[in-house]
Parts: sequence; C-alpha cells; structure tokens
Amino acid sequence: MSEEQQPRWDDPQVRSVTIVPLGTIVTHVGTRRADGTFKFAETPKWRSMSHDPWVEVDVSMIEGRLEVEDAWRRVRRMTAPAAKRLRDAARYFLADHLYENNYFAMRTPTANIPEHVSVYGDMEEISAPYPDRKDMLIFEQAHRSWWSEPTRVRLEEIELERVGIEDAA
Repeated sequence: MSEEQQPRWDDPQVRSVTIVPLGTIVTHVGTRRADGTFKFAETPKWRSMSHDPWVEVDVSMIEGRLEVEDAWRRVRRMTAPAAKRLRDAARYFLADHLYENNYFAMRTPTANIPEHVSVYGDMEEISAPYPDRKDMLIFEQAHRSWWSEPTRVRLEEIELERVGIEDAA
C-alpha cells in the first residue's frame, strides 16, 4: 500500500451501526452521591455552544452486564484512585425494555470501547419533520424536544438495577 492509500489519524471516522439484539443487557455508568442517591445521565449531554463543536444526541452505554469498576475503567481508560472509585456506580437495562419505551439502542463501537452503545430517542418521531432525513441526526432541537417531552418514559423508570461499587463487592 502506498503512503497515499494509508489511513490517516485525521480521516473521517467510519463506524458500523447495528441494532442491539433483544435480550441484551446494557450497562450505564454513573456515580453515587454523598447522601447515598445515584446520579446518571437521563438525557444526552447537550453541547455548550461556547466550547463543544459536536452535537451529542444519545446517551452512551456499554453492551453487556459489566461490573461497576470494569465499566468505569472502560469509560475512563484508566483506574481511578480508591477514594474516587467509592463513588462509582452502574445501572443495567434490558434492550427489550428500551425498545418497548421508544428508545433505540444501537451498537456504535469506538476505538476505545468496542462494546459502545448509543441510546437514541424515538427516531421515527424525531425524523417525522424531515422526510428526506438528510439533516435529522444533526438537528439538535428535534432530539431535545423528544428527550424533554413530559410523557417520555424516563430511563430510571425502566432500569433493571443500579449498584454502587461497594454493593458489587
């Protein structure tokens, strides 16, 4: 292969996107607060126009039922000090429950997390105003509207279980 044909580090990213099969457990990482309650993202991390150049329209999870520490290690790409790990937490979902409640769980592997899953809102409803679907995925307001709908079943309502690092020990 010539030098011109070699992939470059800055080439556009090519990601395969396939649906997470029914019966699959997915893990979502979060933290335990000092009062014992848990904190998990219930919506995408919407960009701040001041510094984020991308549009995030999904909630990231990992395919499989991972132990809390393993899930956090994959997300961080390192091991945290023991004091920090005490706040680590995970919650688990069954893909079937996500689909039943109008979430779309898609395998979106990354170089660092091959088991990465993107959980999107109801893509049929979000894409309705965009018949050609050309701009639908990058139109942040359509996604924000769906995720902020008061009738949306919140992720915390369909989780199977949530655990902190000390619960898993």
